[in-house]
Amino acid sequence: MNVRRVLGLSLALLGTALLALVLAQPLSEAQYQALNTDITVTNQAEFAQDVLDNNDVKIANAYKLIPVTTFWVKRTSVRRGEYLFGTSPDGTVFTFVGNGFITRASGEIEAWKQLFSIPTQGGGDTTNPSLTTVVQAFQDIFSGTGNAQANRTHLAAMSRRNPNRGERLFVDTSGGQVGTTAAPARLVFEGELRSIDVAHALRQVPLP
Repeated sequence: MNVRRVLGLSLALLGTALLALVLAQPLSEAQYQALNTDITVTNQAEFAQDVLDNNDVKIANAYKLIPVTTFWVKRTSVRRGEYLFGTSPDGTVFTFVGNGFITRASGEIEAWKQLFSIPTQGGGDTTNPSLTTVVQAFQDIFSGTGNAQANRTHLAAMSRRNPNRGERLFVDTSGGQVGTTAAPARLVFEGELRSIDVAHALRQVPLP
């Protein structure tokens, strides 16, 4: 395993931990203002009565739903078992045959293990495929054609998901990350909006 791969994997693991902390932070006041605008302007017809009734729970529940229109974001935590034994949104599966895994060099197998060697926000044995260094590691570890290429395609497919409405409101689509299959957007906020978030966005109710 060359120096570039070792450095890349080290940065990937560090980046995973740092991004977990960033995504776990509460919304900023600018984001709360964006939520206010989305509720009272962009979707005024949908939420007008709920705003009048201070029905924060109903509004928050609406933001927990997955939008009907397809929009992809990069997952920030995927378990190794999901990659190896799961079926992707595109119907792909991982293959162990030949250069898919069995005949990979020992350094590549070790690099694969190292990607999942520290706990992240999803628990142990996970990695963060939203990081460029992790994506590059996948490309390096499973370089080649045939089953190796099929596995790269599978890993990319398993590394994206549909965000809920609240998450989608704050996604980062810069740099061509437009939410398509080939270019998933990056999550800025991950999780579900709470009724207190809605109350704070609309009426400046103090956060706990």
